[in-house]
Amino acid sequence: MKDKEKKQYYNITPIGNTLSLDCATLLGWSVAVENQLTDYGEIKLKHGEVDLWKFLEDITEKYNISRIVAENIFYKDNVRTFQRLANYHGVINLFCQLHGLELITKGYQPTEWKRALLYDAYATKDKVRNYINRRLNTSIQSDNITDAIAILFAWMKKQRVNRINMYTY
Repeated sequence: MKDKEKKQYYNITPIGNTLSLDCATLLGWSVAVENQLTDYGEIKLKHGEVDLWKFLEDITEKYNISRIVAENIFYKDNVRTFQRLANYHGVINLFCQLHGLELITKGYQPTEWKRALLYDAYATKDKVRNYINRRLNTSIQSDNITDAIAILFAWMKKQRVNRINMYTY
């Protein structure tokens, strides 16, 4: 199998600058530049979709983002929360289409990224926060930020596994 065919077969994503998002009214985010965690934070979306669009414009320009990995939406108990998340995902999807960015959501529902990173699909917020704080030797208190970083690390882990599998075929 040729290298080009292997890349397509294993769906390897080239290295670039990645933004990960934990979508909520208090949006957690993290950025990796060439697979190195570079920045993270959270932003209150006081004006909802308008603030999200402005944030995406600013962060994409600042870090030359080439892809966004966003926690996938799911319906649990609250219809209003689900609708708000669906609206945010619509904004992210349109932004990526208009700016030529790769959008990755498949495989990033909370149970999926927690299983990929922590081997525990039902890990609590405390467990995720403790894991991220130990790994980074820091004391981030926001669950939104630590979830965004964890989503980023889960994506990076999947990329490493795909690269190893590609060369051990």
